[in-house]
Order: sequence, then C-alpha cells, then structure tokens
Amino acid sequence: AFLHTQAGFSHLNGCRFSDNNTAVAFQPHSGGNLVDCQIQDGVVGVQYDEATGRVQGCIIERMSSVAIHLTTHANHVEVLANTLRANPLHLSLAGQSAATIQGNRFLDTGVYSVWYQTPVTATVNGNDFLSTTGQFVHISGHFSLEPVHYDFTGNYWGTTDPDAIAARIDDLNDDINIRAVVDFIPFATEPVPTEPQSMGGFKARYRR
Repeated sequence: AFLHTQAGFSHLNGCRFSDNNTAVAFQPHSGGNLVDCQIQDGVVGVQYDEATGRVQGCIIERMSSVAIHLTTHANHVEVLANTLRANPLHLSLAGQSAATIQGNRFLDTGVYSVWYQTPVTATVNGNDFLSTTGQFVHISGHFSLEPVHYDFTGNYWGTTDPDAIAARIDDLNDDINIRAVVDFIPFATEPVPTEPQSMGGFKARYRR
C-alpha cells in the first residue's frame, strides 16, 4: 500500500495493488495523481484526506468497503474515466470535500454508487451508472434550511425512464429531512464516452 503523509505531490502511474486495507491514502497537506492503476480485493481503494489530486483511468474493483473516499476537506479531487466495479460503495464524499466526477463507469453497485454524507461541492456529469443492485445516489447529513441542488446531469442511468432513475436516488424527494436534491435531468439516452470531455461534448446525448 502507498501512504503519503508528507507535504508535496506524488504521481502513481500503472501500479497494481491487491488485498490492502487501504491501497492508496493521501493524508493532510499532501496530494497526488493515480493514473492507469488497478486496485483489487481490498477494503478501501483510494482515500484523500485534506488532500488534492486526480484518479484517472483506473480500475478499482471488489473492495469490501469503498473504492474512492474523499473526506475532511479533500480539495477538489478529479475522478475521471475510471471503472469502478463490484464495490458496495463506489464513491463516498464527506467533510466539505470538493470534486469533479466525469467519464466514469459505475458497475455492479452493492449499496450506493455515490454517497454524499455531508454538504459537498461536486459535479457528476457524463458518467455511466449501470448497477444491478443498490441505489445510484444516496444523500445524507444535510440540514440546511434551503435545499442544496447537486448537478448530476448528462449521465447515463441504463434507462430513459425518469421515474425509474428517480426511484434509485435518495434525496429530498424521498425524505423531507434530507435537505438536498439530485438534479439528473437532462440525462444521456445511451452510454457516454469513457474519456472525459467538456460539457459541450456530450450535450447532444442529453434527453430533451
């Protein structure tokens, strides 16, 4: 496993991790990029804690807990063009973390594909959500008076039925105590490209 606890930035390219408690962890005041890596059969794949960086082109599968965890003011982590497969939780954001999440494939979700545990700053656009069980998005820990809106537009959900998509999203529409709304319309009507691209690049795929 790789644990970065020093100030500075690291680049991990083409690495393979297997059977780790936490395969890669970026600790406070550090950061790093994880590119074209493979992580299998552990507990946590990648964790950013008060750190910044990018996870791109990786395959993270069969974690027993979570594939990518952003916690405690993770400072704008980019999650781009990864394949997250057969994890109970693919992506967890908490502690006022910030992220751009684009071009990923969320496959075979066990519990939640994306879990926002407290108010975060994130956009989730141009991804494929193709889970066989579990919820696409789960929101918890929001207590503001005015509802927060989260941008989940331009994703492909395996269906063109908005009611079927909404049924697998837990937000204010399901529980008035959850003070956040997942905005998923317009959405893509077919799988989006696996490589990240600008918003204009996949507008044509939106549902109208």
